[in-house]
Amino acid sequence: MEDKMGGVDAEVVDVISSIVLSPVIGMRIGAVIFAILSFWLFDPSPVSRKKQKLDEFLSVITTFILLFWAMKLVTTFPLVLEYPRSVLSYPSGSTELYFAVGIMLILSIRNYFKNKGATVFTYAWWILFAGAQFYYLFFEAVFGGHLDLVHMAIAVCFFVGLALFKRTYIIVLSMFLVVSVVSFFGSPLEVIGQRVHAGFYLSLFIVSVLIEIHRRRSAG
Repeated sequence: MEDKMGGVDAEVVDVISSIVLSPVIGMRIGAVIFAILSFWLFDPSPVSRKKQKLDEFLSVITTFILLFWAMKLVTTFPLVLEYPRSVLSYPSGSTELYFAVGIMLILSIRNYFKNKGATVFTYAWWILFAGAQFYYLFFEAVFGGHLDLVHMAIAVCFFVGLALFKRTYIIVLSMFLVVSVVSFFGSPLEVIGQRVHAGFYLSLFIVSVLIEIHRRRSAG
């Protein structure tokens, strides 16, 4: 029994070690940090306003990370009841990402109707996300030796477009449409290192269009 338990503990340690030392996790953290630094250096807003924007971004990203991790309780049930440490220490995947994004969209849409057009996905949130996406691909090319020129070009256009023109809705909608087409005819663009299905971006594009149609009808 002791040998068996020792084997289980060793397995858990191996899983946790592989996650902690994962280069993907390191590049994701580095990408978010560099995105925040870039935003702080180049955003012309007063310091107090910058802090407010960063607080909003960190609030949303923290909620998303918690949901992303917690969705494993749903997708791995009932296995999580038998091997909780092993399951919960294992990284979340695409399915958990879909659930987390779906819940975040529901919360955003609810907030949109409740507060007459307000949304948690502000300009600051999108440009920080775009920055994190760009820096992740950059780190992947430098440290991982993998460079997809099409994906990098999309990330650069998304990041630079938001930084220069600040037309959040048009640029985000265009990005969803372009990535949807590219994903169906090539390899889908990963979300900061997380693989997704080609239909993921198309779904986001459709939801965004429906929200904009409702907004214009309400305004008219």
